[in-house]
Amino acid sequence: MSGAVKAVAVLLADELPGAAGARFIHAARQAIAGNAQIHAVIVGAAAAEQHAHAALQAGAASVVLVSHPLLAQPAQADQLLALLTPVLQPMAADIVLLHADNVGDELAARLAMRIDGTALGRCTALEHKASGWTARKPVYGGRMQAV
Repeated sequence: MSGAVKAVAVLLADELPGAAGARFIHAARQAIAGNAQIHAVIVGAAAAEQHAHAALQAGAASVVLVSHPLLAQPAQADQLLALLTPVLQPMAADIVLLHADNVGDELAARLAMRIDGTALGRCTALEHKASGWTARKPVYGGRMQAV
């Protein structure tokens, strides 16, 4: 692959107090070693322009707002899957980043099936080389790193 890695960070609007979205985008940039473009997809019952502005200020290359007034609080994987699949498929991202929580883990596995990807949970570092991806994640209660 040539050029920048296209990464999509999925953010939940209702869980973005203050600068949380900016921190997530910054963490995504730090986690992906090398040349990466971070695009933000912000999902919520009322995803708003202020969330988009904060993501752009944090360095997102672009922002897509996805909202549905009936989105439950807290958001459920089934609902997020239905909203995100048609948005993420045409984006053709090299990698999709989700929050490391129970909903994020379930959503990652189900999205991977829908968009022909692989789910890697709770990674702390990602690196893209010509030969493919290398991921690091804590194992044995954080005492070691798996590669």
